[in-house]
Amino acid sequence: MSSTSDRRIRREDARELYLLISECVERGGDGLVWRRHLVQRLPEWLDVDMTFFADHQIVGSPGDPGGWLRPLSIIDHWPSEAHRRFFWEEFVRDGRHEHTPMAYLIKGHSGVRVSSRRDVIPTDEAYYESYFFRRYLVPSGLDDFIHSVSCTPDGGVQMLNIQRKAGRPSLPRRYVHLIRALWVELRRLQPDTLRPVSESALMLLPKRMLEVLSCLMQGRTVKQTAELLGISEHTVHEHTKRLYKRSGASNRAELIARYYDLGPLLQEMPADDLCEHLERLKHATQAPWPRQPGVLLPEMPVTDCRFDLGL
Repeated sequence: MSSTSDRRIRREDARELYLLISECVERGGDGLVWRRHLVQRLPEWLDVDMTFFADHQIVGSPGDPGGWLRPLSIIDHWPSEAHRRFFWEEFVRDGRHEHTPMAYLIKGHSGVRVSSRRDVIPTDEAYYESYFFRRYLVPSGLDDFIHSVSCTPDGGVQMLNIQRKAGRPSLPRRYVHLIRALWVELRRLQPDTLRPVSESALMLLPKRMLEVLSCLMQGRTVKQTAELLGISEHTVHEHTKRLYKRSGASNRAELIARYYDLGPLLQEMPADDLCEHLERLKHATQAPWPRQPGVLLPEMPVTDCRFDLGL
């Protein structure tokens, strides 16, 4: 059991925590923008290598043939694109996320639970010999982690995970309490100040229209937009008209104002692979579901796991 002194947050940590919260609030009008900012800033602040923030909905019980934990959005940050691809193709797409030791923190729980790796699998021997580590973390190049879940009575589940690459020092225990404090603010500010991802303009706009909007918000001319996207200037004009109609704007200034909350995301997109970046984000908010009906994936062994969190 952690002592009271162990749970105290250092002054410099508190300062960084509330700076991050304020940055998210500034971007809170769009659910995708603030989530993406969160997962990009956590590695910088906490010196971690991978992080993701995921929204799920409980749609059944563990072991149901059609799955029980439906992914709604997964916004992630990886040091390696190859490792990121493995995560999506071998872990999320096939529903393995439903069978990790951490997923069982969700069962019958409403509120926040934060766990270090040693809270979930207590001994190094059990952890490094576990199916979970050998099958998923080794190919991902990852090791020590802190995993957290926030559950609501209506079956909503949010997950926040931070992790370091193999060969790096273990995460300090104080990070558990920092992540818990972060959740206090995230729960308090959602959904009014920090908006749901389902309301993001990126979710609502068609792909080509979103690409044109991104170019306009980056200050590109119609000709530059057409050249970048490989379409005609006439097509750019047509998509711009549709954006005006959809948003109720009559000129570019009004259009940019209407989509102001999406601005920080679109303005930072690199021109040389704008379409790829937008497609990746679109994919992250449309996780594949459902899986093939009637196919029950084998559960991961979860022996030698415990949930004595001591928080």
